[in-house]
Amino acid sequence: MIVGEKIIKIIMSDEGLSTNTNGEGGGSNGSSSKSLSGTKRKMEQQPSLTLYYFNMKGKGECIRLFCAYAGLELTDHRFSSRDEFLAMKEGTRLPFGQVPMLFVDNKHALVQTTAIMRYLGKLSGSYPMTDHILAERIDAVMEQATDVFTAKTVLTYGPRYSVLLSQEEKKKAFEHYNTVVLPGHLNNVEKC
Repeated sequence: MIVGEKIIKIIMSDEGLSTNTNGEGGGSNGSSSKSLSGTKRKMEQQPSLTLYYFNMKGKGECIRLFCAYAGLELTDHRFSSRDEFLAMKEGTRLPFGQVPMLFVDNKHALVQTTAIMRYLGKLSGSYPMTDHILAERIDAVMEQATDVFTAKTVLTYGPRYSVLLSQEEKKKAFEHYNTVVLPGHLNNVEKC
């Protein structure tokens, strides 16, 4: 079971929510903005939401999937090139100089995937505001997801984290990650 499914399972088991996850998704090559919305819930006065990310799943996909699941309208802007991203990064729109970034009502730039996910959970009514134990369980699974992918991120973007590995060292590290580290983390998620 993937981490996102685990979060949905936790919410549904304690809150009795429906499992209807019909929604539109995807994107296209090049810069695009596609409106995504699911069929689970509709908000009367939802703020405008625009996701800025690359034309890939990566850290933006859980945001896209959650919006579809929760019935939140989302404009999915995918950069047409690295240059488009770098131009935005050099400006003042990206608080930490990275994406994903969720632009809310064309004035609030929200960053960091788990913070964005919590915001969307609260916005949609999916995040438990009064059941602090359930909220902690959801937060713990989200933090476990971060732990799962930290090593992969460091191995993939080594120089950004001052980790310089030869191709052979990188190959061995990825092999260890895929056969030992990742299965161990996923096993921990299954236990909760």
